[in-house]
Amino acid sequence: MLASASRQELARQINYLKTENQILRSRLPKQVLVTPTERRQLVKAGMGQGKPRHPEFQGICTEESRNQQAARGPMMPTKNCQACGIDFEAKKPQTVLCKDCRRVERLRNEDDSDQLPEMTSIDRAMSGGTTASNPGHVKVDWLHTFGSWPVYTMVTVLIAIGVGVATTFSLLQKNGRLGTAIVIGVVAGVATLLLTWIPWSRVMIYGCANPGIVVDADRGLVAVTTDLDCGIGVPFQVIKIVKQPLHRMPDGPPKNGQRVGTVAGYSGDGKQGHWNTFEPIVVGCMTRDHKVVKRVLNSFSDEDWQTLKLGLKEVPKPYKPGQWRVLEHSV
Repeated sequence: MLASASRQELARQINYLKTENQILRSRLPKQVLVTPTERRQLVKAGMGQGKPRHPEFQGICTEESRNQQAARGPMMPTKNCQACGIDFEAKKPQTVLCKDCRRVERLRNEDDSDQLPEMTSIDRAMSGGTTASNPGHVKVDWLHTFGSWPVYTMVTVLIAIGVGVATTFSLLQKNGRLGTAIVIGVVAGVATLLLTWIPWSRVMIYGCANPGIVVDADRGLVAVTTDLDCGIGVPFQVIKIVKQPLHRMPDGPPKNGQRVGTVAGYSGDGKQGHWNTFEPIVVGCMTRDHKVVKRVLNSFSDEDWQTLKLGLKEVPKPYKPGQWRVLEHSV
């Protein structure tokens, strides 16, 4: 509707939405607190539109820019930034964005990884109808992944071959048509592989990214923290230590204390208000793309890392694979 509207109609529609938004906001408490993850989502959403106008985004560059301008005084013709609404000195007549907003726009254009593909009905069924607060959006590098888990890969391939051969012989005994039996057997084997491997791919795209730290590089142990709360608002912070093929990470041999990004799927019925467990996978074990590894790592706030650090103090040593609830009396 907005795409086909004239400039006058578009202005009227925007005015209506602003009025509706003001009415809805008037019914909310005076202060609405958001988590760091929710704030990142708001910033990403605003950047995705290209011209964030909400006051929340103005705070990103308004204060610093205004202080610098006040100190220098007007030296060049000023314009009103079309993104954040502040006045800035335009060196070129065609410039319509302030320096900070141009930087944000440039970063958005350089990396379109925040544009998460739309979930299919199968994805929603696999996730139980839930949505991750910080989706990993990691595209799996299958050759790298197979090298990270060679035993699992060989087992799944052998199972697929077994299914294909069994299907072929079964059909051959029933109708005696060799060609048809072979084709259906091959299809059955390939379908078995896809049913085994596709869930990995979908989890890395839509699963929740969580911060992790290497606690034993020699044994490949990584500690990862997450909140298993299903959405009822009662924190259920846990730390899970998992064994990963850390030697496959693209940034070199792992070191104790090294921070890593992970993506996890969650399981459980949620009847107790929280998931039962989660299965984190180190991003560097699924892709060799340094840019993707860095993006996931940078998606975590200082608060996320502090939570992991404090929670790890409650995990018994020596470290071993398992899951522990932490910070139970701190939330």
